[in-house]
Amino acid sequence: MSAMQASVAPILLAFDSSGPAQRAFAYALDLAHRTRRPLHAVTALDFAPEYAAGTGGADDALVRESEDALEQLRRQAATAGVSLTSRVRVGPPALLLLQELQAVAAAQVVIGHTEKGALMRWLAGSVSRSLLDEARVPVTLVP
Repeated sequence: MSAMQASVAPILLAFDSSGPAQRAFAYALDLAHRTRRPLHAVTALDFAPEYAAGTGGADDALVRESEDALEQLRRQAATAGVSLTSRVRVGPPALLLLQELQAVAAAQVVIGHTEKGALMRWLAGSVSRSLLDEARVPVTLVP
């Protein structure tokens, strides 16, 4: 990373390997390239209680799978001339993304968004909604 990039606030990408997340990555990569900003990708894994307790080892496999997916993003970003750092975190996605936003002092958040009906958004909550409500930087939802 050049000295110029080191002093520029990154774009935070919420990434879970889904179709919307892949589209969000493409958008964030283009934005980072055009604005000469680095990217910081975060995968927040919200395990079921039996996995969070460490039974069965499925959590380790999911973490490794997520780290592999982020490594692929790093290679794609490097090919495009964009610096990308990443991190896998375990816990409530909205909370972890907001913490990561502050930790890296990101200038913006990019997240993929799957449209759900109003009732499902109300019942299940929404990471996107939490980011829109709580982040103090622009949040871009990519369909």
